[in-house]
Amino acid sequence: MKNKNPLLIDTGRGFSVLYGSRYLYSTTDPEGSAENKAKNTILQGETLYILPSVLLFYGIGEIVSQLPKDSHIICFELSRELLSLTLEHIPNFISESKFVTVVDDTSSVSVLQKAEQLGVWRFRRAKLLNLTGGYALNASEYKVLIDSLNSKIEGYWKNRMTLIHMAPLWIKNIFLNLSRLYQSSTPPTICKYQKINSPILVAGAGESLEYSIDFIRTHRNKFRLMAVDTALSVLIENNITPDFIVAVDAQIFNLFDFMKAKNLEIPLFFDITGYPGILSATNGNIFPFISNFAENKLLKRLSEYQLLPKLLPPLGSVGLTSVYLAMDISSSSILYTGLDFSYKIGKSHAKGAPVHIQELIRNSRIHPPGQLDLYFQRSLITQRDKEDKPVITDLILSSYAELMRNRFGNSERLFDIGELGLPSGGKPIDVKSNFPLTGNDISSSLYTEIDDTKVMSESFTAFCRNELELLNKIYNSTFSYLSGKTKEGEALVQLITEADYLYLHFPDKYPYPKTDEGFLKRLLVTCGHYIGILER
Repeated sequence: MKNKNPLLIDTGRGFSVLYGSRYLYSTTDPEGSAENKAKNTILQGETLYILPSVLLFYGIGEIVSQLPKDSHIICFELSRELLSLTLEHIPNFISESKFVTVVDDTSSVSVLQKAEQLGVWRFRRAKLLNLTGGYALNASEYKVLIDSLNSKIEGYWKNRMTLIHMAPLWIKNIFLNLSRLYQSSTPPTICKYQKINSPILVAGAGESLEYSIDFIRTHRNKFRLMAVDTALSVLIENNITPDFIVAVDAQIFNLFDFMKAKNLEIPLFFDITGYPGILSATNGNIFPFISNFAENKLLKRLSEYQLLPKLLPPLGSVGLTSVYLAMDISSSSILYTGLDFSYKIGKSHAKGAPVHIQELIRNSRIHPPGQLDLYFQRSLITQRDKEDKPVITDLILSSYAELMRNRFGNSERLFDIGELGLPSGGKPIDVKSNFPLTGNDISSSLYTEIDDTKVMSESFTAFCRNELELLNKIYNSTFSYLSGKTKEGEALVQLITEADYLYLHFPDKYPYPKTDEGFLKRLLVTCGHYIGILER
């Protein structure tokens, strides 16, 4: 590069920018060519536009004039020298515009933070909008930034859809499970786990578990065995009893995973958003936790009453949650198998898993093996497996594999011993020749019992009493507002926000709560529903 600093070159029809040996605008009509490009750009609503290397801001006036009101522009520069030039030439209308943000440093993290401040919920997509040659200097880095923004936006909307479908059930289960833990006449033994230095093997229910059974049986005395709920039947069918089980599912069909565990006292790691019947499905000690599915005042109040169990990040999958727990519990090696995130048509789980048994039961002349109707409920895709061979998966499972790679892929103590499926972050090892766990002690105690259950019971009673008082106040105030007896909408909104879990599942666009009739009528129904649960 000849010139370290950018030079302004007067072309007679505006200035071009010479950076090194490259002109970053047209050398004949720099301003006009940028404006023409801007005028011919079709802009979309609900879009976060990234304008890379805006330099002298040619053409941006045309972009702003036709920008939909629900979209936004972030101007960003990766080159320090070019950023200095940009900051010296910001037009007044850009500085004053509420639709444009100019990032004043060269960190991509700053752009992600700006997007969070603007509200990811406002956008459906992020797009690059290039008006200068400066983009080409760092094209790959700008593409990574856009991919990161789109991943963040996509993640938000996935979580939003999950909340719409699942939040009411999760909230209901929290109330019922806490009642079972702290107010039942025959409560389970509640424990807190503590750090150990024992290896742990996490067993998922993918087909690769079948190929690991001999290994697990042979080396059973060298590690603790953690089973995801769907893998429990597979292990018991092979005369292997896990040291503990992990359950997170909120729906009743999760009970089928515990068909063979009723008389086995196996400790259970249990998400209190899970199906309440699971607490009675095994006679083992209970390690309660909760996935942080959404920021809300209910979790905050449970924490204030010391009723909130260990808070885990929202991982979505019982397999990922199990790996997280194993790595949190133990400082030693963590192995896993059966977390394939892929499947064969007609066999989605290991032999002996309840889902696989159900598949076999359905087989008939009308429903032969490989029931395509079951699998085509999700859009199937093909990806490369651990041996770079094509394998069938779907968007949900592949996203779990990607999340696991991103979350745990840098760990030096996580090992994948499964022979099948998508790469998921653990270091692959040949268990026949490179087994790293020989000689490790697994005798250390894992848990301590909670001995203040009476105090917890009193705390839960006080929580229920105060929560009922709040919900009844919200119900009566909302009813009065809808019937026209009161007109203090702002005070009502402030009151409603104290129980924001009432509308977590509403599909309305942010911001809310609102005072429109439709929103408040739905709020009344939800409020009455939770009042009934708490009164019981």
